Amino acid sequence: MRAWCIVLLLPLVAACAPYYHPGYGHHPEYGNGGQARLPPGPYRQSCTSLRLDGWLLKAVCRRTDGSWRNAALDLRGCDRSVVNDDGRLRCGQGGSSNIPRGSYARSCTGINVRNGMLRCDCRTVDGRWRRNQVRVDSCRRFANVNGQLACE
Repeated sequence: MRAWCIVLLLPLVAACAPYYHPGYGHHPEYGNGGQARLPPGPYRQSCTSLRLDGWLLKAVCRRTDGSWRNAALDLRGCDRSVVNDDGRLRCGQGGSSNIPRGSYARSCTGINVRNGMLRCDCRTVDGRWRRNQVRVDSCRRFANVNGQLACE
């Protein structure tokens, strides 16, 4: 009886194996002794109530107008960091995103690129937020200098 179970189940297990994705919470880089760990990214500065529900990252994220919204992202599509795009979680640098690199992502929120323009709100030294819009091709990497985007 046991031999028949093994023979019948082995093809099923083999068929499911290609769908395994060694991502957040299941890969040694992202998990610690089997404990799931949140993915890296600047979303952590502008989102709260962070939690993983299987492959789904759930949070409450700040929008560019200052309001908050519930957000979720299926991490199977991300291979690197996560960003908060106007209250929506999405793949960031190194994932399936066109977001430019730079340290600005740690202190700016609502980061998005449309029509070749990088748009975001960046925190000033005194804690206020300043809206920014610059051409993506004006710098290779961006920095936040007191709420204003500048080249790194």
